[in-house]
Amino acid sequence: MAASATTIVKGAEEQGNFFTRLAWYYQMGVLLLLAGLLFFASDYLLYNDKRAETVKIREQVETLRAKNQQASIIQQNLKDAEAMLKEESGSSPPTLSSISGGASGPPYYFR
Repeated sequence: MAASATTIVKGAEEQGNFFTRLAWYYQMGVLLLLAGLLFFASDYLLYNDKRAETVKIREQVETLRAKNQQASIIQQNLKDAEAMLKEESGSSPPTLSSISGGASGPPYYFR
């Protein structure tokens, strides 16, 4: 008996690497998954600072809105107090023109 070397011929499905042996729909799924991971990673890395800045600005906006609301309430209270004083005294409260002697406009040195 003579020893002979036999070669085993692989079929078409067995040739290639792991990825190329997968069915096309699995290959598509893997590529879409990698593209999605790449997209979200780049989005996170590139825009993370902008998101933090946006959150900070929105917090400032909310603080300023609360202060504006408080100022609006104070202005309304001042108007109500002036109206009440006007009703009680029967005359208008002192204004800048009545305090300055009736002169309208800025003082003389601004003219």
